[in-house]
Amino acid sequence: MNALNARLYLRPFAQPVTALGVGMLVFVYSILTYLLFNDRIQDGIQATRRAENLVKIIDRSVAHVFKSADSILLLLRNAYLQNPSAFNITSFVREAEIKNNMIFNFTIADAGGRIVDTTYASAAPAPPFAIRNPPIFICRRKAMIS
Repeated sequence: MNALNARLYLRPFAQPVTALGVGMLVFVYSILTYLLFNDRIQDGIQATRRAENLVKIIDRSVAHVFKSADSILLLLRNAYLQNPSAFNITSFVREAEIKNNMIFNFTIADAGGRIVDTTYASAAPAPPFAIRNPPIFICRRKAMIS
């Protein structure tokens, strides 16, 4: 390419309108890039805030469940200790005050591992049933040893 052809080829780029157009494109794309990066940073901050709020909600919910279960177990324990021979866990748990829109299934086992009473309807065997060494626990115990 000789000098004359190069000059003819580059002449349109030397016009002021072309320089302004290129300048505007650079300006617009740089502003767009700045805004995109800034929005990405702000989105990260907002996501962190939302995640913290979600963790707080779940934490309160789980704490409420544990407190509720603990208070019910304490109530059942105190009622059982007052009169163990006349205590009927099934009728006690079926009361509306204790259920609190949840399904509860309790089992009383003595020190030897025998089920004394349970609220499970048909899924559990009739008391007394030993739960001291069920096969699933023996398998898990052997797996942990080896």
